[in-house]
Amino acid sequence: MGVSLESWLKNLEDKITTEIQERRSYDSYFFRTFYDADPFYIWKHDLEPETITRRGATITRIPSPKIDLVTPKIINLEYSGNWKSLFEEQRIVHINPICKEAILKEQAAVVETLMKDIKEVKVESADFIEIRRAQEIIESHDKFADILLIHPITLTLLLKTTNFRHKSMLHPYFVESQGKDYVGELGTLSVFWTFGLPKNVGLMYNKGSAYLRIHPLDIGFDSYVEPKVLRIFEELYAWFDKEDVGVKVLF
Repeated sequence: MGVSLESWLKNLEDKITTEIQERRSYDSYFFRTFYDADPFYIWKHDLEPETITRRGATITRIPSPKIDLVTPKIINLEYSGNWKSLFEEQRIVHINPICKEAILKEQAAVVETLMKDIKEVKVESADFIEIRRAQEIIESHDKFADILLIHPITLTLLLKTTNFRHKSMLHPYFVESQGKDYVGELGTLSVFWTFGLPKNVGLMYNKGSAYLRIHPLDIGFDSYVEPKVLRIFEELYAWFDKEDVGVKVLF
């Protein structure tokens, strides 16, 4: 007995879901990524720790983080086609373009929410001395800048400076430990690329303050009898848990 149309469609849904999940690289440059179905809430440490003296002892009081509900970015893709004919004719369905578009939409949404209301620093010199100025903004808030996200084209600029060490110059075990999309080190910054950024724009931040929440992918056909549309739906939101721990860098 052959495979039914419904089984074929559900198998296709599973393949696309798995492929998108395996292409994700966010765990490499976020402190934590939440893959859950909780409401979209974030927390921020708006208040600084308070030092008080009580009964001769010095106590540091850590304020509770402020929790807010936020409106997530929505990704809603639809792919029309004569899916039933593809099944009946046993034709190969190329899922790579579908998965690639979904990942590009994810990357753009991640960067858009992460870069809300952050300061900018223009890098104008060939040796990138302004990078240090961006790091100082973050350090002034008791955080250490350790991540730099760039568009792949920006990598050509980094290769021209002696401060940058491409991953080909580093130990393979170290490179592997950094995760996907890792391209090298710029001083004390671990550099990763993403198509979610505009060309010649970077995002520098403290990894320990970066969080991402993604609801589970909702992938399905409009019908398992007469399928016409494949839909990919998801919601996500990225944020820093403290103000001024991220800086937009213009190259």
